[in-house]
Amino acid sequence: MGESEEPGASELAAICARWIKLARRAKGWTQYDLAEHSGIFQGQISHFECAVRYPGVPNLIRLSDALDCSIDVLLGRAPPTFPILSEPEGRARRAPRTKGES
Repeated sequence: MGESEEPGASELAAICARWIKLARRAKGWTQYDLAEHSGIFQGQISHFECAVRYPGVPNLIRLSDALDCSIDVLLGRAPPTFPILSEPEGRARRAPRTKGES
């Protein structure tokens, strides 16, 4: 039987960051909207979405309830139950930098 490698804390924070942001954008919410619906301070949500901090179980419960998705989705363990949007509406994507640009 092979062992599966569990993600480390920083990798788990990055996975959660991605899925929290995608779920929030799918609802068309700002971080302030998510803060209002979840009862979590906007600054904490920013830290979660930037993978500065891991949300922890109590906050994952609040986020999953507010975002109408399972905690497994926010942990990247289940397929999303929301449409994946690449960028929020009204925000243009920056062109990628080419080598040698500063």
